[in-house]
Amino acid sequence: LPPKLFTTNPYGNTPTFTIVRNPYTRCVSEFYCKWKGYKGGDLTNVTVMNQWIQQQIRSRLGGNQLFTKALHFTPQQHYVYDDDGSQIVRHVLRYETLQLDFHNLMDSYNLTIQLPDKSHGVNIARTSTVKLTAANLTASTIALINEYYLEDFQKFGYTLLSRRTWESKFRELAFANQTLQY
Repeated sequence: LPPKLFTTNPYGNTPTFTIVRNPYTRCVSEFYCKWKGYKGGDLTNVTVMNQWIQQQIRSRLGGNQLFTKALHFTPQQHYVYDDDGSQIVRHVLRYETLQLDFHNLMDSYNLTIQLPDKSHGVNIARTSTVKLTAANLTASTIALINEYYLEDFQKFGYTLLSRRTWESKFRELAFANQTLQY
C-alpha cells in the first residue's frame, strides 16, 4: 500500500526504497501479469493488448486512482510522494537500471547484498511465445498512458513521447532490426 494511505507512516524514519518503471513498459507488463493481467487468449494480438490496456486506464481516469482494482495500474508517484508533494520514500530505483541502482544503494549503506542475475527470476508469464512489447502500443494507447501517468513521467524523469516521436523511434528500431528490451 502507498505509505500515504496510513494515518501515520508505518516506516517512520526508516530508510526505504521502491522501484519505479517506465509507464509504457509497465502497462505491457501488467497485460502479462499472471494475477491481475489479461485472462483471455491470444496474448500476442496487438489489438487485444491495446484494447485491454485502454480499458484498464479508462476505468481509472477521473476516479480515485488509489482504491481501484487492487492498486494495479496505480501511478507510482502515489507510492513515493504524499498529498503535499513531499517525497516519503527515501530511495527511488529504476527498473531499467535496477542492478546498478540496487548495487549503489547497498554500497551507500555498506551492505554486501546483491540481486540475483535476471536469469534466476524468469517470469512464467514471459515465455518465448510472448512477442508484444511497448513498441506495439498504438497512438491512442500512448495518449491514454501519457494522460494517466503524466506525474510519473515528470517525477521520475521518464520521456513522455508524442505520437510523432513514438512512431519515429520505433520506425528506426524496426529498420535497424532491433527489439525493445524491458
